[in-house]
Amino acid sequence: MLIGLLVFVTFFQFASSDAVTIDDAQVGSSQKNVTEISSWLREHAGPEKGFILISAASHDSIIFSSGLPMRRFIHEGSGTYYDAAIEYPDHWARYIVVRSYSDDDSTWRLIHSNPGFAKYDLVDHYPFADIYELRAEYLHELNTDAILNPKLPTNKR
Repeated sequence: MLIGLLVFVTFFQFASSDAVTIDDAQVGSSQKNVTEISSWLREHAGPEKGFILISAASHDSIIFSSGLPMRRFIHEGSGTYYDAAIEYPDHWARYIVVRSYSDDDSTWRLIHSNPGFAKYDLVDHYPFADIYELRAEYLHELNTDAILNPKLPTNKR
């Protein structure tokens, strides 16, 4: 049985010329040089209060290499926080990291036409992502702490 399993695994290892880990290193987000974006976030967003809205599916390497605590990021895995930030980005995210004009970036796809996104300025542009920051005049409406129910009333807008 052990020999059969070994033959089975070996066969499929060589039959499949497509290893996910190698593909990601060659063409996925892991091969992108995101140190500039990560450094910017660490330097500018690190000392400031507020969350960073980002697509973890598109920018996991930025999240990891920034060195910032995961609790600073609102992403698809954040559940109702992500839903609230997509609906009211200006109330939940001080910074937004997206691949502008690319619908492959789920965060961009969901917020680019949102009226709250108009309250952000593009503060830096990189080959793999752009960074937007909420304008200072809207910071008084920004939630900077996690709360139990992140949904905002619709009359808040």
